[in-house]
Amino acid sequence: MAAEVSSNEFCLFDSLEAAIAAATRFSIEQPEPGDYYVVEVLEERRGG
Repeated sequence: MAAEVSSNEFCLFDSLEAAIAAATRFSIEQPEPGDYYVVEVLEERRGG
């Protein structure tokens, strides 16, 4: 699934919507056993 799901070099998603969509898909397709959660969404703000 890594080739099918877009993430950055740290395997993080660009938006809350993308994270929820991936967690939903992972929970259905179970690429690894267990539950999937969106834990936290952070954005670095640069400039003034």
